[in-house]
Amino acid sequence: MDARTILSSLLFIDNKRGLRQKEGYEKFNSTEILHWMVKQKCNYYLETYEVPLMSLDSWKLTEKEISHVSKRFFKVVPVEVLIEGREVLKWSQPMVESLEAGLCAFVIKKINGKYHFLVQGKVECGNLDVVEMAPTVQCLTGNYMDNTSKKNLPFLNYVLNSKNKIIDNLQSEEGGRFYREENRNIIVEANEDEIFDLPENYVWVTLSQMQFFITFNNIVNVQARNLVSYFVTKEDIYG
Repeated sequence: MDARTILSSLLFIDNKRGLRQKEGYEKFNSTEILHWMVKQKCNYYLETYEVPLMSLDSWKLTEKEISHVSKRFFKVVPVEVLIEGREVLKWSQPMVESLEAGLCAFVIKKINGKYHFLVQGKVECGNLDVVEMAPTVQCLTGNYMDNTSKKNLPFLNYVLNSKNKIIDNLQSEEGGRFYREENRNIIVEANEDEIFDLPENYVWVTLSQMQFFITFNNIVNVQARNLVSYFVTKEDIYG
């Protein structure tokens, strides 16, 4: 995951591609995308406070784990680590173990001859600035398997049922805090003539604009950066 994030930040300097990226940045400045992002941040706020673990009604604490009574979402497990060649050879720590693979997916399409990514403004626990740019779909699919939930999560059915997947593979995630976590990464290309009714927290963004935002902290989340890393060497995606 760390390597993929670094790849998403690469800016090539050859004349042809460098010019394209520069043009993308110039067209972006003070445009509707920046206003859209500011509006998303103004629509939501996060309030955090500490509570005792024993006061959480839906979570149970045992000697082996902290888990949800429904056996969904995630659990916190203890891990003892033994390793050679580091300054510390042994330690114990808690880790977050997801109970299923997640789904991270971008829908892309050509608009005026240039590929665009369908980005959502997503509120997540721990966001320093409340809202970050995220993939079109980002979820644990097991939480959305009933028909009602599928209808309520924008573009989930579209992504899962699409026959035009450019990417569809399983990738491991950061292993320092998360125990054997994996996400299914999908990129779907929509037809140019497809019309989408976008919720207010969705917007089309070019690759150059995405990479512009990636140069700043707390704007593009790690799931989106991981998916963008696939395109850094794709000449045709720049349009």
